[in-house]
Formats: sequence, structure tokens, C-alpha cells
Amino acid sequence: VYAGTSCTSFLDREPLHQVTNDNYFSSETNANAAAIGMYRTMTSSFSYGQTTVIVPEFSANHVSHASIYPEYENFKTHEVTPINPWTANVWQGTYNTINAANNIIEKVPAMPEGSITDEKRNQFVGEAKFVRALSYFFLVRAFGSVPLKLTPTTEEENVAIPQATPEVIYPQLIKDLTEAAAALPETLESVEATKGRATKAAAEALLAKVYLFDAARTGEHSKT
Repeated sequence: VYAGTSCTSFLDREPLHQVTNDNYFSSETNANAAAIGMYRTMTSSFSYGQTTVIVPEFSANHVSHASIYPEYENFKTHEVTPINPWTANVWQGTYNTINAANNIIEKVPAMPEGSITDEKRNQFVGEAKFVRALSYFFLVRAFGSVPLKLTPTTEEENVAIPQATPEVIYPQLIKDLTEAAAALPETLESVEATKGRATKAAAEALLAKVYLFDAARTGEHSKT
């Protein structure tokens, strides 16, 4: 009996090596690490590290491969099939980034007072909204209707999310970028700190591009 009680007590203990979202966002240092991690997901070869930048260039006939690879030729000839591996790669890479951004957008505003300054709280959330908008801007242009996920993904939820149309996605892009531009600083603490991170000007520039693409999509530009 004693052994069983001891074993039960031992097994009921929370694993010490696991860090959950709830206890990770507990300091400004950790929140900054989460923001850096969000950017790091974009350096993946499935994202802006390769696929997101290079693969669309095949469709535009701006680049060609020295050898014949069917997955690249599909894009070059505009005959992309559902089993093309780069379609799955870019999908996976982009939604990994979106999920990282969603975690910051949800968790950082809920951090206790005193654990982070208001300036940094606004900055990190602004950066995440910029990155989320950038990611969805790519997806809506590449695929049209896509699942619009605005909250972090959990193990318990149903991941079969209905697709959202461009008519729903573009207003969300405008909302995210407008809020990001209002929250982000012109520059960070130093030139080095600013490199590679979203700023107010970056959000405003992307917002202008989103407006242009949305106007071209709807034909609103022809009415002005």
C-alpha cells in the first residue's frame, strides 16, 4: 500500500522539464525570446529561407533550375498538383509562423503588470500582428481561400478549420497592420536591434501594398 501511494504521488507530479505557454510568458526576456523565435520560423527552408522566396519565381519565369525537377516544373508551367511537395512545405512553414505569432498576440497582453513594460508589450504584439499579416498576405495571394486562424493551436482543439475567403482575409490584414503600425516604434534601441524586426514604417509599407492588392482584386481602383 505504501509503495502504491508513493508511486501515485510521484506520477502525479508535473514534469519539471516542460515549459507551457502559461508559465513561459512570465518576463520581458521570455516574451522577447518568443518574438525572436517567431522570426526564426521564417528562416526555415519551407518559408522565407527558401520556398516562399524562390518557388513563386518559377511561376513568373524569373528563375529556372539547371536540372529537371517535376515539382519545380509544375510551378513553371502553372500545373501545380495537390501532391507537389513544395505546396505542403510552404503551407506548413507559413502556418508554423502564424501559430508563433498567435501565441504572442494572445499571451503577451495577459502578462502581469510589472513583468513587462507597456512599451515592450505593445512592440511585441505589434511585431506579431505584422508577421501574421505578412504570412496571410502570402497565403491569400498564393491559394485564395485559406483557414484563418487567429488563436494559438492547442492539442485538444479540432484543427479542421473552415477556409476563409479573400473577402474575409483582406479586412483582417488591414486590421492587423493598422494596429501594428500604431503599436510599433520607428526604430528599436539600436541599429543592430532594429535589423530584421518589424517597425512602424514596415507595417505602413505593407499596409499600403495590401490596399493596392485588395483594390486590384475588387476593381475598386477603377472607380477612383
